[in-house]
Amino acid sequence: TTKVQVYAISGQLVKSFANGNTDSQFNVSDLETGLYVVKALDENGKNQVMKLIKK
Repeated sequence: TTKVQVYAISGQLVKSFANGNTDSQFNVSDLETGLYVVKALDENGKNQVMKLIKK
């Protein structure tokens, strides 16, 4: 299971997703324009942190 968390630049958790697939798409159309931090954790415990710019 892949767990994805989306944080506002202030550090507030704004969205969270869990999916059984490693190749997934997540709907973030309801997020306001701005910069976000995305944290993804896979079933092997591998953690990735990425920037998301919503225009």
